[in-house]
Amino acid sequence: MNFDLKTLPREAAKLIQMQLKALGLYNGTTLGLPGPKTEAAYNEFKQSINPASLRESSAIKLINDFVRIA
Repeated sequence: MNFDLKTLPREAAKLIQMQLKALGLYNGTTLGLPGPKTEAAYNEFKQSINPASLRESSAIKLINDFVRIA
């Protein structure tokens, strides 16, 4: 599913940035203002998901929940 991170409410974007940071994919600020670093980290996250070996972490669950809502 593709969506524009910039359309998320600021708090939702902030939570995604925090979770991407927790996964080691993002090293930018967590102000809820998605930019190129957030987009790159999110794209890396999407590409790294392998359903056969997906580790059910709280970070992955949270990001996937926001993707389904958006």
